[in-house]
Order: sequence, then structure tokens, then C-alpha cells
Amino acid sequence: MVEAGSKRLPKGVSAALGAAVLFGLNTPLAKLLLGDVPPLLLAGLFYLGSGVGLTMLRLARRLRGRETSRLARKDVPWLGGAILFGGVLGPVLLLVGLQRTYGNALSSVCGLAAPRYAVSGAAAPETVRRR
Repeated sequence: MVEAGSKRLPKGVSAALGAAVLFGLNTPLAKLLLGDVPPLLLAGLFYLGSGVGLTMLRLARRLRGRETSRLARKDVPWLGGAILFGGVLGPVLLLVGLQRTYGNALSSVCGLAAPRYAVSGAAAPETVRRR
């Protein structure tokens, strides 16, 4: 938490803001690259980069002696679904859509992302716990 008079953000807030910035940069950069690279290849390259980054993060945590959580057997189907839809189908469909959409229509759709997330968050709130 932030102490009184302190200007530092909590670690989780900084990470969330960084992720939001990188996610926001993803769409315009992908639109620029789609002129030269097919959508399936570009989606694969994005997720290859993500995998390399997460692998480096995990190795850094291991070198510092921090334990990571083990995957429970009951969570395997959920993880498989998240990988299939969020890691395979979602990026490919996003990039195919970007390739076939004009900039002004795309800007309108992206501008509605925050209200869409607010409505979905109110309809199905997630539980946030401190571990």
C-alpha cells in the first residue's frame, strides 16, 4: 500500500499500468506491420515474444529464490481453454480483423474498449486477493 506522503505506487499498480501501455501500443503497431506480415505469422511472433519475456521473468524469480505456484490438476482444462481462446484464436482473429478494417472504424471500436470492460467488470466482477 501507499504510505501517507509517499509518491510511490504499489508494485501491482505499476505492473498493471505497464501492461495497459504495452497492450495499447499493440494494436497500432500491429496495424502497421500487417502490410508486410501475414496475420497468422504476426500473431505467432507476438506470442513468441511474450513467451520469451515470461520465461526470462520466471528464470529471474528462480535466481532470486522465489517460489512460483504449482498448477493444480483441476485448473488444467481452464488453462487449456485460456491458451486456446486467448493465446491462439483471439490474436489471430484480432489481426485478421485489423487487416480488413479501415483506420477510422478501428479507432471507434478501440475507443469503446474502456466502457466495454467497465460493463463486463460490473456484470462479472473478479475476486482480487492478496497472497
